[in-house]
Amino acid sequence: MSKKVIALLPGDVVQKLDIPEDANDAYFIGDNGSELVLPVETYVLDGKEHLFARYSDTVPLERIEQAIKTGK
Repeated sequence: MSKKVIALLPGDVVQKLDIPEDANDAYFIGDNGSELVLPVETYVLDGKEHLFARYSDTVPLERIEQAIKTGK
């Protein structure tokens, strides 16, 4: 089984992905081979839990909500 995660990546890129149910991190490999590992967090919006990963703690909550609502 898998779980759906919204990832907020550098450059204001939003990506939807499925990760294994037991995973706690989302893994990305850049064009130049660099690796990025982001912890998966839970955010409650409108009474529903959503999973997301962000590249920095400085990503504002408003941006997280927008990504969850629109996928962009």
